[in-house]
Amino acid sequence: MSDVTERTGTNGLPPELLEPWAELGVELLVDEPHVKSWMEVIKPGAAHPTHTHRYPFVTVVVAGGEGRSWTPDGELIQRMTLRAGEARYSGAEILPLRHHMTNASDSEIVLVTVELRFPGPVI
Repeated sequence: MSDVTERTGTNGLPPELLEPWAELGVELLVDEPHVKSWMEVIKPGAAHPTHTHRYPFVTVVVAGGEGRSWTPDGELIQRMTLRAGEARYSGAEILPLRHHMTNASDSEIVLVTVELRFPGPVI
């Protein structure tokens, strides 16, 4: 098993069944049965990988900017101005959510996501 596979938990699963942090290629900051957390850094003009949210989550904006959320087919879901220090809740009503984000800013967007695993997944 590769070092990246061990850290991200890909285990040979197809992308649509991977955990969001595994699809993003980032490590977990918190790995508890009912709470998972990870950090994403999106460079100016860049996109991060498509990933799927199956549980409600809170996103805390560490460094803000102009973000765009897209479906895997390239349909714009939402334009957003992300401000440092704000927190955004995404509940079960939008799940499952398969998307990727792009950074339309001149500076990095840094997000910390906290996934809440108390209710069952929405598949």
